[in-house]
Amino acid sequence: MKVREIMTLGAITVSPDATIAEAASLMLRHRISGLPVMSDLKPLAGIVTEGDLMRCADTRSGRDRPGWLIFLFGAGKSAEQDARLHAQTVKEVMTRDVIAVRPGSPVEEAVDLMEGLGLKRLPVVRGGRPVGIVSRSDLLRPLAQRSRDETPDEEDRAIRIQVLRELEDLIWTSPTSVQLDVCGGVAHLTGTVGDRPMKRRMLAAVHSVVDVRKVQDRLVLVLDSSPEAEASAALVSVQFPVSADHG
Repeated sequence: MKVREIMTLGAITVSPDATIAEAASLMLRHRISGLPVMSDLKPLAGIVTEGDLMRCADTRSGRDRPGWLIFLFGAGKSAEQDARLHAQTVKEVMTRDVIAVRPGSPVEEAVDLMEGLGLKRLPVVRGGRPVGIVSRSDLLRPLAQRSRDETPDEEDRAIRIQVLRELEDLIWTSPTSVQLDVCGGVAHLTGTVGDRPMKRRMLAAVHSVVDVRKVQDRLVLVLDSSPEAEASAALVSVQFPVSADHG
């Protein structure tokens, strides 16, 4: 089995110049615990995780509660703490020497790296650029499917590869993190998408695969309300049948 068969599609990334408050907000909105760091000079400059943010925010502030909780919930946060959390940047806390795998890497290689180095997740890169993430939960998903007697057969695995090819050809215009499973010819999409046009394009791409009988859409929109994001989202609109069956 290859990494592409289990990885989460789309790597939600952050700039090294983003503040740790911005990185934390991105993680919380997309329900993830790590962000590859991309810069203009280096496609994969590092990775920042919830652990990095927790350590830099843990100021204790004289109470038996971490600064991370104070940052999240606001109670008892001083002006000094607030200023620091909005001034300190990702490049100050990120891990710079990133261990990554490729979509075609064997899953066993990812397991060995994660176990040997105590890592919870690995960026998946193609041509040096992150295209996905493989995490411990991704590794456990096939085991959970097996326990529910939902293990994909050869036909489902072939359909998933076809769908992946369609999705890989898309222009990813917004932060997106998607898990794809195929069972009985039904494509199940879960995760988060950063704008409506991106979601439309993804679903249209899945429906275009002839062998897909039906699409179960469990994607959650996580909208960026900035003017720049709204302008970008307005550029493309694709019409498609929301729940059409093939064959």
